[in-house]
Order: sequence, then structure tokens, then C-alpha cells
Amino acid sequence: MTTATQSAIAAKMVLAARSVGWGVPKDGYNRVQNYRFASAAALKLRVGRALADAGVAVSTAAEILLVDEVTTARGGAMQRIVVKMTLTFVDAASGEQMTAEGLGAGTDSADKAVMKAATAAEKYAYIGALCLAMGEDAESDEVEHAAPTPAPAPAERRAPAPSVAAKAGSARPQSSQGPQRAARTNGPAAPSDPGSLAAQLAAITAEAARDPQGATRRLEALCASTHLTSMPQTAKGRAWSGIRRAAAACGIEDPAAWFNRITTQEQQ
Repeated sequence: MTTATQSAIAAKMVLAARSVGWGVPKDGYNRVQNYRFASAAALKLRVGRALADAGVAVSTAAEILLVDEVTTARGGAMQRIVVKMTLTFVDAASGEQMTAEGLGAGTDSADKAVMKAATAAEKYAYIGALCLAMGEDAESDEVEHAAPTPAPAPAERRAPAPSVAAKAGSARPQSSQGPQRAARTNGPAAPSDPGSLAAQLAAITAEAARDPQGATRRLEALCASTHLTSMPQTAKGRAWSGIRRAAAACGIEDPAAWFNRITTQEQQ
């Protein structure tokens, strides 16, 4: 009779996952982009206790996969680093081991890019190893992040009363170029089809890898003609998710502030 041997490390990892509860509460809040998230500190605190109670030790090893620079919308340079983090889980009783890997990217204008990338990589290595749920998928269009509220339009200035000569001139027929100039001033019409907007944002995101500055200009033009406030809530959330992804691909540091600046310029 053959008896199957149970892996000690696998059994203890299952116990740790059950102790965590399959998920970590969202204790952090991003005020700029208006969404909640589970911080790396909260995740490590909860997972670390569960692993210790199960008798599992863990060590980390980081490997830098990419170091380059990206240009921001204002022409500045930021360092971008991609890190692979390998976690090794060891059963304290039997010595059995298992590993898990996670990838993370960090962008910063000073010396924090590598720490941001390593923190994200370690966080997602733990999430994958213990099959934890964070409550949202960063790559999904179904996730609804609140769109920033556009800045109010500047107060309308009253023009001085027209002179007698101006009144007489107003009776003259308008030039045939008048309506054309008005059309150019108003800019392109906003995409009425949410699918069309999503396709344009996806194309800009892909273009950013080849031509960040050209992609940024296209994104500015698209955002200037896109009126989020007139969209239904679901469509607005999906549109803002696409804008955030495209802005991040273009190297824009603060998508919400950048979006407000673009829309304010359009109102003026």
C-alpha cells in the first residue's frame, strides 16, 4: 500500500493563508487620485504574523531588471526602475522550501525609485504566494476610480459697452471665415462613444513606449475635448481609469493635477 506524503511547507502555507483571511483591508487612501488601497506595511504585518504562527520563515532577494529615464509632461526627467523580488519560504521544522516571485516598478525624480519598485514587487509576491485578494484589479477597465473634479471655469468678464462706431460696424455682414474660426476655437468634439475613447486611450498608452512626448500631446488634445462631467458614473470611472493608465505610461507624475490643468486651459 502506497501512502501519499504531504508537503510540510505547502500545508503550513495553507494555514497561513487561512489565518490572513484571503484578503487585506484597504488602510491607505490616495488623496490625489481618490481611491483606497492596501498598503505594503499592512500586508506585511498581517502576513508576517500568519507565517510566524504557522512556523514558516521567509527571506527576500531582489533583482533589478530595468533602469531608464522617462520624460514628464513638463519636460523633466524621472528615473524608472523595475525590480523582481523572490521570496523563499522555509518550514522551520522540516527545512522544506518554496519560492514566489513578484514584479514592481517605481518612478521618482530623486532616489526613491528603487525603494518604490522593491516595495511593490515584494507586496505582489506575497499576494501571489498566498492567493490574497486586494478587492480590485489594477489592469481592469471595470474598476471605477473617481475622476477628478475639473477646476471651475474662470469668472466671465463683462466687456465694456460698445461705442457708436462699434454698433454701426456690427450691422455689417460677417466674414465667411467667422464660423470657421469659431469652430477652430471650440476644438474637436468630445468622443461620444465610450468604446472610441477607450480605443484612443489604449493607442496612446501603446505609443508612449515609442514616443512619450508625441503620446503626451495626443493625450492632452483628447482630454481637452473629453467632458467627464457629462458622462454617466460608470462610463466616467472607466474613462478616468484609461486616462490614468495613459498618463502613467507618458511619465506624468500627477495625473489628477495634470488633468485639471488641461481642462482649465480649455475653459479659458
